[in-house]
Amino acid sequence: MIRRIVFLCVVALVVGLAFVYRAVELPPILPAPQATTVTYADGSGPVAVFASENRRNVRLDDVPRIVQDAVLAAEDAGFRTNDEGVSVTGIARALVGLVTGDESAGGGSTITQQYVRNALDLTRDRSYTRKAKELVLARKLAASTSKDTILEGYLNTIYFGRRAFGVQAAALAYFGVDAADLSVEQGAVLAAAIKDPTNFDPRIKADSARGRWNYVLDQMVRSKFLGATERAALAYPTTLPRQTPNGALRSGWQGVLGARIEQDLRRILPERALYTGGYTVTTTLDASLQQKTATAARTLVRGRDPRISAAVVSIAPDSGEVRAYYAGEAGYGNFDPAKAAHPAGATFKPFILATSIEYGGGLVYPGPDNLGAYLETTKFDPRVTARFARDAGITAISGAPPLTGPALESIRAGHPAVSVFDQAVGYATLANRGVARRPYLIEKVTAPDGTVVWQHGSASKPDKPILDQRALDYTGVLLAKAYGDGSDLAAQPGVADGNTDVWMCGWRSDVATAVWVGSTGDAFALPKKERFFAEAIFFDVMRVHRRTSGEEKGAQDYEAKTRAGGADTRSR
Repeated sequence: MIRRIVFLCVVALVVGLAFVYRAVELPPILPAPQATTVTYADGSGPVAVFASENRRNVRLDDVPRIVQDAVLAAEDAGFRTNDEGVSVTGIARALVGLVTGDESAGGGSTITQQYVRNALDLTRDRSYTRKAKELVLARKLAASTSKDTILEGYLNTIYFGRRAFGVQAAALAYFGVDAADLSVEQGAVLAAAIKDPTNFDPRIKADSARGRWNYVLDQMVRSKFLGATERAALAYPTTLPRQTPNGALRSGWQGVLGARIEQDLRRILPERALYTGGYTVTTTLDASLQQKTATAARTLVRGRDPRISAAVVSIAPDSGEVRAYYAGEAGYGNFDPAKAAHPAGATFKPFILATSIEYGGGLVYPGPDNLGAYLETTKFDPRVTARFARDAGITAISGAPPLTGPALESIRAGHPAVSVFDQAVGYATLANRGVARRPYLIEKVTAPDGTVVWQHGSASKPDKPILDQRALDYTGVLLAKAYGDGSDLAAQPGVADGNTDVWMCGWRSDVATAVWVGSTGDAFALPKKERFFAEAIFFDVMRVHRRTSGEEKGAQDYEAKTRAGGADTRSR
C-alpha cells in the first residue's frame, strides 16, 4: 500500500514540478546581512560590532579547501560533480517521510537546495508545495550559477549554531580564529554542527558532537578528500566556551564605548545599512592608549564603592582626533559619564585665567605659588569666558548653551558643570595655543568591496587662535609650573564642593586629557583616598601616551616658548 502511495506521489510530484518549473522564476539572490565591524586607528580590534545577524562574509578563496571538503562530506559529497543541483535519492527519501510522517527519513537537500532555502528565506514546513518550489529553484540556480558561487554563498549563509551565520562568524565563535586559519580538525567540527547546531555543539553534548565529527572525517576519507593515515592522526580540537555573540564587546567599558560610536555612526549611515551592510569602520582610537587607559581607570576603581566611576577622554590637539575614550564599566545602553556634565571645580579656571589675562588683569605673571590667589582676586567677565569656552569646543555649561543665563550664572558663582568630553576638547584647544579643532571619533567607513563610502573631511583648517596667544601661553606657563612634571606637561586638578567630584585635566604638546572620578548616581563625598584617583589616572595615562606616541624629544618649556615669541613677562 505504501509503495502505491509513494508511486502516486512521485507521479504527482513530477507533474507538479513540470508546472512549477514553467511558472516559477528564479529571483535575484540578495547579499546576506553582514555585521559592521569597528576597528582602532591601526586596523586592529574589533572595538565594536553592530549586526542584525552575526555574520561576516568571506570569499571562497579565503576558506581552506580542506574545510570546504569537510562541509561537502557532511552535507553533499557529490556537489562538485552533480550538475542538477538536486538529489534524486534524497527526493525519494523525502517523499517517504512526507507520506509516513517519519521526519527521520531525511529532507533530501543538496548544498544548492539548502542555499536556495536560506538565501530566499523559503519556509521550513514539510509540504509538497515548498519542496517542489525548492527543487525547481535549486535546479534553475545550478543551471545559471557556477559551483564556486553557490558554495561561497552557502558557506556565508548556513547557520552553525552559537548565533553564528556563515563560516567566518562560526570560526570566531568556536575557535577564535578567522575562517582562513581553520585546520581540518576545526573545519570538521563546524561541518558536523550544520546538521544539528545544538546537539552537535561540543560544549552542549560532547559525545554527540565527537561522534558526528568522526562521521564527517570518515566521510571525507570515503570521498577521497582526506587520506586514511592523515585521518587517523587527527585529534578532536578544543573549542571556546559558548557565549553571547560579541558579548565581551557589549559589556564593561567596551559596551559604553560601542554605544558612543554607534551614536556617531547613525549620523553617517542609514540604520539598516549600519546593521546589515558589512562595513568596516576605522576610528581614531589609539589601540594601546585605549587599552591602557581602561586598565589604569579600572584598576583604581575596581573593588571600591560601586557607585564610584571614572571617565577619561584623550584628544590630539592638532587634529581633534579622539585617541582614548573610557566611560566606566556599565556596558552597552547604560549611563555614559563622559558625556554627562559634572561640577568642574578648578579645572574650569584655565578658561577664566586666559580670558582674565586677556581682557581683565592684563598680561601679568602672578607666579605659580600665587595662582590660586590670583584666580580668586582677578576680575573677569563671565560672558567673555563663556564665549571663549564655547569657541574652544565646550558645547554646554551646567546643562545649558555657554552664553545663556544658567551657564553664565554658574560661571559667575564659581560652580560650572562640564562634560568630560568637552573638557578634553577645551584643553586640546589650550594645548594647540588657542586653535580649536572639531573633535571626531570616526576616521572612515569602508564597504565590503573596499570602497570608502565616507571619510572625515580634510578641509583646510583655520589656524587663527580664538584668543591672544600671549594670554594662552601664560596660561600654559602657570599650569606647567604649578602642576607639571618638569617636561612639557601642563595640568590642573579640581575638586567640586563637598568632594563629590574630582578632576585632573591637562596636556602635552601631542595630547590633551580630561579625567573625572565621582558618583554616577546621587552625589556623595568621596572617601579621602579616592580623591586622588583622578590625578593618579591622569599621570598614568599621560605617561602611557608618551610611550605610545614615539616622542622622546625631551621637555618643552612653555615659559621659554612664550619669551621666544616676544612677550613681555611683566606687563602688557
